[in-house]
Parts: sequence; structure tokens; C-alpha cells
Amino acid sequence: MSKAIQTRGEHSVTRHLRTTPLPVNDTLQTISKDLLAMYATRSNSTGTFGADPTVHRFPIFLTEYQQDALSFYDFTTRSLRLIEEEMAKTLLASGGFVLFLRYAQNNNDYLLVAVLKLKPGAGINEQTLDLEPTLNIDVNLLHEAARINLSQYLAGTQPYLTFIRGKSRAGSVTEYFRTALACQNFTSAKFHTEQLIQAANEFVDAREDLTSEDDRRRELIEMRARLYDCFAQNKKEVVLQTLAAAIMPEDPDNFMDFIRDAALTERYQLSHRFQPDRKTFDRLKRIQGRIGKTITLSFSVEDVQQSRVAYDSVTNVIVLSEPSDELIRGIEDNVLAP
Repeated sequence: MSKAIQTRGEHSVTRHLRTTPLPVNDTLQTISKDLLAMYATRSNSTGTFGADPTVHRFPIFLTEYQQDALSFYDFTTRSLRLIEEEMAKTLLASGGFVLFLRYAQNNNDYLLVAVLKLKPGAGINEQTLDLEPTLNIDVNLLHEAARINLSQYLAGTQPYLTFIRGKSRAGSVTEYFRTALACQNFTSAKFHTEQLIQAANEFVDAREDLTSEDDRRRELIEMRARLYDCFAQNKKEVVLQTLAAAIMPEDPDNFMDFIRDAALTERYQLSHRFQPDRKTFDRLKRIQGRIGKTITLSFSVEDVQQSRVAYDSVTNVIVLSEPSDELIRGIEDNVLAP
């Protein structure tokens, strides 16, 4: 699809359709590999589809395609019309080549939809050895893309969608693409907070500069304290880069690289900004659980560090030290004489 910037409305977008799928060859596999690697670094939002069938038509087409009511060609052409309709409303949108890529990875079925841009370059004629102008796909200009985990979508597991949301001006220019595909932010604070804490724990465990188990344990404890403070200071919204600085103050980019690498396999699905869930991040400071059906224990992490609470793995017993006089009397008053 092509569109001149500073234009909009009917006939502002020119559409040229391919009549058959691209052949699966080395060129497609190379482009796909580069594209997916770039997408992993750019995708910054998780989500689901909008549920209003009168407005959100893309998930309807997707469901029909998965149920074999639509061929892949019909599904893509109908989806393309949705993108065209929304693009025509956006003054500064400039079009591109829309790629629908279905692939399998790590036992999951995926669909990537991306608008590709071209850049001028140069090539060499193998016969004359002359330099010739070329047009190449520029994966660095990947601003409009979304990926659906079809396996999770069919299973009803949320979130099943990731997408790129640009900042400020760029975000508003590319909003048409997310609107066309009915992309809705996944706003579960609990989910994002749990994902971040899990990623932070596994990041510390994987750090090669921590050479001993004692060093790793010490850093894990200190990191979790910093992470709690970061969440507590950003209760309404926290940015991933800010969390990275709390997780590894001396090199925040190290954690960001860890997250990007994990995004290739969707090990973590993190939006780059989210509202923390207080009940979830409080677990960084407090430990609670049950013994049997009637006993509930709740104590701070500091109590464990100060040895006021300990666990004996040999006897499978939790030991409480320094009980208050009131607690001692309450226990003794209810102990039957032998």
C-alpha cells in the first residue's frame, strides 16, 4: 500500500495485492529471521483483541480463517482493507508493504503482521560488475507490527497479543495500524508484576559475574529490596527501564538485553510501562502462607534475615524465635497436661 504524507480520505491509499503466497525459500527465511529479531527488540506492549464485533473486525476474520471458513488469501486481503481504511484517516501515514507471516516456534503457532518499509541501496551486477541502485527492506523502520500467539488465542490464554506502540508523535502516526487490528492493552497489573519479579529473579540467577552461591544469594536479597522500593515509589505506573536500574544499578542495559532475548521465545510478556500490583510486590517484603487448614503465618523478609523465623528442612519444621510474652502465655494456657 502506498500513500503520500499530508494526504487522507478516500483514494489517498493505493493498494496493490499479491495473488499468491510468497515462496518459502532462503530469502524469505533470512528476512523472517531478521524481522523477528528486530520485532523482539521493538515490541513493547501486550494485549488482547477488542470484543465489539461491529468495530473490531480483524479478530472475526482471524477466527474464520482458523476455522477454515476463509482461505489465507481471503483472510489477508480482508485484513488489508481494514488497515487501508484506517490508514486513509491518518494524515502523516506513508504506507508500506504489509507482510502476513505465519510460523511455528517453541511448539506455538504464531501470526506476525508487519508493515515493511524500503530503503535505497546499491548492488553489483554479476555480469558487468557495475554498481546498480536497489531497494531493500529496512527492518530498522519497523514501527507497525503485531504478533498473535495463535496457540494461546485458541486456548483462551491471555495475553496472546504483542505489538509495537511508539512514543508521542510516532505513536499517534501509527495508531491506525493498531486500530485496524483491534489491539487493546492488557492491563492486568498482577500479571505484569508477577512476570517482572520472575524475570528479575531468573536474571540474577543467570548472572555470570556472581561466581559463588553466596554472592548470588546476597545479590538476590539486595535486588528484591531495591525492586520493592522501585515499585513502592512508582505505584501508579512504572517504566521497564526504571525497573532495570533497580534490578542492576551498575548496568541496567544488561537486564534490558536479558528481557529482549527472552522476548524472542515469549518467555516473558512485559509491557514497557504498567501499573504495579501492590499485593503482588508486597511479597518482596512479606512472606505469608498456611500450615494445615487453620494456621496462617505472615512475617517480613527481615524476620527471616534476622533469624527470627527459620526453616528446618530435616524435620520439615518452621522455627519461630523471640516470641512475645502474650504469645507464650496463649500457647501455654491451651496445652493439656500429660
